[in-house]
Amino acid sequence: MIQKFEFTNRARTTILAISGLGLLMVIIGIFVHGGLNTRFWANFLLSNFYFTLISAASTAWIAINYVANAGWSVSVKRITEAISGYLPIGAAAMAILVIASFLGDHSGLYAIYEWLHLDKEGFLHHEGGHKVFDEILHGKSGFLNLTFFLVRMAIYFGIWIFFRTLLRNFSLREDKEVSLTNHNNSIRTSAVFLPLFALSFCLACYDWAMSIEPHWYSTIYAVNIFAGALVSHFIITAIVAAIMQRNGYMEWINDSHFHDLGKFIFGFSIFWTYTWVSQFLLIWYANLPEETIYYLRRMKGGWFYVFFANLFINFVTPLLALMTRDAKRNASYLITVGGIMLCGRFIDWYLLIMPGSAALVHQAGFGLYEIGFFLLFGGVFAFSVATRLASANLVPLGHPYLEESLHHDI
Repeated sequence: MIQKFEFTNRARTTILAISGLGLLMVIIGIFVHGGLNTRFWANFLLSNFYFTLISAASTAWIAINYVANAGWSVSVKRITEAISGYLPIGAAAMAILVIASFLGDHSGLYAIYEWLHLDKEGFLHHEGGHKVFDEILHGKSGFLNLTFFLVRMAIYFGIWIFFRTLLRNFSLREDKEVSLTNHNNSIRTSAVFLPLFALSFCLACYDWAMSIEPHWYSTIYAVNIFAGALVSHFIITAIVAAIMQRNGYMEWINDSHFHDLGKFIFGFSIFWTYTWVSQFLLIWYANLPEETIYYLRRMKGGWFYVFFANLFINFVTPLLALMTRDAKRNASYLITVGGIMLCGRFIDWYLLIMPGSAALVHQAGFGLYEIGFFLLFGGVFAFSVATRLASANLVPLGHPYLEESLHHDI
């Protein structure tokens, strides 16, 4: 069974138009929102963070399926591989952010991370020339410094891209070689990758998001983000599968496959809520000023509405919309609910990054930068997924569980 996806000119034009609209909004935003300020760079980070972590979670999901000897997911395996292909682009975008940091003290990373303005004596330099000694940041300076930050970033992307490339190559070789060798190599590679992924993903979340507010910390922070990234991965997989079927591809994906994707969307949404509430309640009841400030900042002013919209969209929506069996098996319905939830996931990570950025404490809302960068990076992400779908057979021919997946029925 051979089936190739054709990335048509119409599809290319549509995706490029979305990215072009986003770029136009960003350019207009430069004049409306005050230039290349903190809001600009924070939104650049946010949108790339969003799609990079979804891509990283997709890579982890490929490995999890190999280690678990999962059979049902083989039918959508090429979609998962395509989603994971954004990682090199995510690395390039982070490189742009790093390069921009050398343009001035308030560009790129310097515009987002307060700890980058700490000198060797532990004094934090503020605009206007005054400086304040920060004992906490001084104690963390061995970890939170630009050189080590960049080294860690290179290691994170190096691990993710290296293992993603290995797993992809093994998968493509299976199409040509009738042997279990590549499958067994994939299992062994996945077993090595998953512990490294767990550590690198957690540290990446701490570096890129939590260190924006370096006095605050949470040990469940990265687990919560990973749960959200997996939810987004399953949603995008379901949406791409439904779109492919509407265009005459992947006819072997049936209601049972969508049912499984729907169950994972529902299940990990509940798990995300569990970790979110656990973090919130423990911090709230302990009532320690250095911890509660994180939530107080997000529950005042305009942030109040965004804060509770996040909980409603990411918990109440899947709870009510995806509880029934029929809801999970309806591809069109999953597209609608999934689209809403992808916006909810953006709001969730928006709340991780934007309130803590020094210039954005009192600037809750969605303007040209927020929408523009999301469309720009979203278009690039969609182009990446479509390109990788078109680069290989949509059927992983040599996978030993292919027949099991093609006849999946629950």
